[in-house]
Amino acid sequence: MGGPTHFTTSHNLFARFLMVRSPRKLRPSDLVGIVGLFVVLASLFAGWEIRRSVQEDEATAVWPSVDGMSSRLCVEGSGHSYTVKADYTYTVNGQTFYGHRVWAHDFTYSSEQDASEQLKGLEITRPKVYYNPTAPAESVLRTGTGNRRMAMTAPILLLLIGISMIAIFAYSYVKKTNPDQTSSEVL
Repeated sequence: MGGPTHFTTSHNLFARFLMVRSPRKLRPSDLVGIVGLFVVLASLFAGWEIRRSVQEDEATAVWPSVDGMSSRLCVEGSGHSYTVKADYTYTVNGQTFYGHRVWAHDFTYSSEQDASEQLKGLEITRPKVYYNPTAPAESVLRTGTGNRRMAMTAPILLLLIGISMIAIFAYSYVKKTNPDQTSSEVL
């Protein structure tokens, strides 16, 4: 039992990395692994945020509606950033509320035409207003998720890219520390 300790299993890869490396000797493959780790963490955070907002948007699909009175319903912006702006009032149980949201979450569109599409089907002067029955001050003019479900593909792609970067780092690290191993032994 008195001999040197050798790390040969893949689950000890990180321990070997810490024991053998010093920060002064970073290789390009090390940077790939570090960036890959950040990409994985960013994709997990983005996926969690998008999923949370999709759930909030889906909740609006069952909200009751009332007729409202619109004072403004238009597209604003320039260049490649356009938003739909709305100002409206509505009454629930004799109490008047003020609203400004078209969707549960604001969207930014890359063209004026895309933003204008959101106004189609809305009654400009007397829009149908959907309100939260447990908190009537929360309201929207459009229910559901719109195109947000497509946004979930971005974090999934980032996650796959990050995992690939970490795998490249792990493979190159194992190959550099054990050059006599074959490819099949590393994997």
